[in-house]
Amino acid sequence: MSRVRFLLFLAPLAICACDPGCGEPSRLDGLHRVWSNVVEHSPPVDSVPDEYPAGEVFYNGESEWRLRFVASQRAFDLEVDGQKYSATYQADPKNCSAFRLEFGGVFVGRSGSQHDFTWDGDLVYFGNHLGGTWTYRSDWSDPGSGASGSVEARGELHSTTASDTGA
Repeated sequence: MSRVRFLLFLAPLAICACDPGCGEPSRLDGLHRVWSNVVEHSPPVDSVPDEYPAGEVFYNGESEWRLRFVASQRAFDLEVDGQKYSATYQADPKNCSAFRLEFGGVFVGRSGSQHDFTWDGDLVYFGNHLGGTWTYRSDWSDPGSGASGSVEARGELHSTTASDTGA
């Protein structure tokens, strides 16, 4: 192959911003053990009402996430601690291992507390690990205590893949 034809062959690969070895987003499918670390909380943690069920909400501590990519929607079916959501997915144009994930809805805590939330994260996939930063906003109510309020938080997420199938 001539040098010019070889360079013409390589040009489309150089133009593509993502690594051809990254594959489809379905590579994220499966069960992930997630650890979320809160970096900033509003109201500040020391002034959150005692009634706020912080230990029941997935953005604070450990949770299980099951991801299954739905190619026709370019979105994920997402289960967080057994509760189902649809998560929008947007690949980073410069790094195919980086992406934005957004979802929301109502999360119900073990005590029956309800959290009408939005969550968005800028994440990176490292083989069998996810990592990145996120923001969380919620209006919450606890029917047991009658307490309610709003919270906002941002933090970091780290996960390991617990299985390689989203089924």
